Amino acid sequence: MTEQGRHDDTTPPGRPLWAAAERARVAEGASLIDWTKRIGISRMSYNRLASQENPPIARTVKKIADTIGLDYDEAMRLAGVAGERGSGDIIVLHDRRRTLIQAKDFQRATVNRQLDILRKAGIEADRTLGDMLVITGLATEAELQTTGRQDQAVAVDDDGQVLTVEFLKNS
Repeated sequence: MTEQGRHDDTTPPGRPLWAAAERARVAEGASLIDWTKRIGISRMSYNRLASQENPPIARTVKKIADTIGLDYDEAMRLAGVAGERGSGDIIVLHDRRRTLIQAKDFQRATVNRQLDILRKAGIEADRTLGDMLVITGLATEAELQTTGRQDQAVAVDDDGQVLTVEFLKNS
C-alpha cells in the first residue's frame, strides 16, 4: 500500500483489510479459530486475504467490516475495491483475467417469482419474457440482446443475498 492508502501492484488487494482485522483480533486477544468463527468465514479464506492476487468478495468484506466495526465503504477501500465502478449495491471489478460483478442484497427467490409472473402473463398474451420486460418498461430491446458467449460463471451465496457473475477474459 502506498503512503496515500492506495494499493500498488505488489500488494495483494486484500492485505490491508486483513491487517486491520488482525490488529482487531490481537487487540481482543482472540485466537484465529475463534476469530474466523466470529467473522463467519473459514481460516483459509481469512488467511488468503493476505496473499491472494484477487480482491476478496463483497460478502467477505462485509463480514469483516461488521466484526471489526469498520464502515463498509472504508472496508471496501482497504480490500482494494475502492475506486472501482459501482454503487453500494453493485460492484464491478476488472483485472487482467476477468470482470467480476457482485450485487449485494440480491433477492433471487423474489426475482424468480416476479419473472415467473411475467412469463405466465406472456404465455397468456402469446408473448415472450423479453416482450414482457420491454412492454412493462423493465428493459429495452437493446438491453435484451445477448452475446451468446459462454465465458461466465454465476454464483449466489447460500442465503441468496449476493449474486456474483464472473466473465473470464480471453487468454
